[in-house]
Amino acid sequence: MNGLLGGWVLPAIVAGIAFISLFAGMTLVGEERRGRQFRRRLARVGQGGQAKGILPVAAQRALALESPTPGLDRVAARWLPRKELLRARLERTGRNISIGHYLLWTVATILVAFGMAELAGLGPLPSALLAVVAGIGLPHFVIGRMGRKRIGRFITLFPDAIDLMVRALHAGLPITEAMTTVGAEVGDPVGAEFRRIEQALKLGRALDDELAEVAQRLDTPEFSFFVISLSVQRQTGGNLAETLENLSDILRRRRQMRQKIKAVSAEARTTALILGMMPFAIALMILVASPGYLVPLVSSEAGIALCVMGGLMLLTGTLIMARLIRFEI
Repeated sequence: MNGLLGGWVLPAIVAGIAFISLFAGMTLVGEERRGRQFRRRLARVGQGGQAKGILPVAAQRALALESPTPGLDRVAARWLPRKELLRARLERTGRNISIGHYLLWTVATILVAFGMAELAGLGPLPSALLAVVAGIGLPHFVIGRMGRKRIGRFITLFPDAIDLMVRALHAGLPITEAMTTVGAEVGDPVGAEFRRIEQALKLGRALDDELAEVAQRLDTPEFSFFVISLSVQRQTGGNLAETLENLSDILRRRRQMRQKIKAVSAEARTTALILGMMPFAIALMILVASPGYLVPLVSSEAGIALCVMGGLMLLTGTLIMARLIRFEI
């Protein structure tokens, strides 16, 4: 271990951490400078919008696409595949996370995982493979979990927001004022999304276009039902308050059915979790009881091949069990 620390591994880790810290500091300074420039440009555009009443489409898109890390975003846009899908996943979290930030944290995770694997005694090739898997998988998992939690909170609050819009429509307010009321009265993330719609309408965006963009960003059936209901009502006429009231009842029934399915499948989900974690628990107990027993499994080519094969079989079984207990509503 002392020879390992005195070799090239520890200097490489220190250099990597120093590079990340320097790069992050330069990024924050650049973000602050660009933020001041953006606020000045926003003030100039706002003065022009007050004179004309509606902002030009080019100015709207410039405001919408403003990023705190344009340099990193350009690098990511050049080399990363499926950039639009990644951007949609980041926006679904509701946080100001750019593709540049995501790329920075991915590189940092790879360096940290590689350093920890080298310190644990793994070879360069297994450490590199483990670092790449951790660097790609961990940020992807964290972003996906953040997006799912936010969408879950949105689905929970959305029927109450529709009820508030129904009461506003009964009081004689137009649908745009009803959405403004939702943005002011309902908590996040529903309130945040409707405040974003309100700001877009003030900038001159069409309501249908903005609702379509929000539906694409959220990617949830509940909000898509809402957009379709508004679109059909505008084309055919009718009582919008009654339509939204029926939609609210349908969304509540969907949530109740989803909760019932979750309760019924709780045993199967627990079984799948136990079976998926059992190999890792057994490996940990063996490592504690006899540390040298598993060394050939990670130091020889045959052992690494067996680990890869076992990991693939475990992943396949986990995906099959997850598919069996997943129900679409």
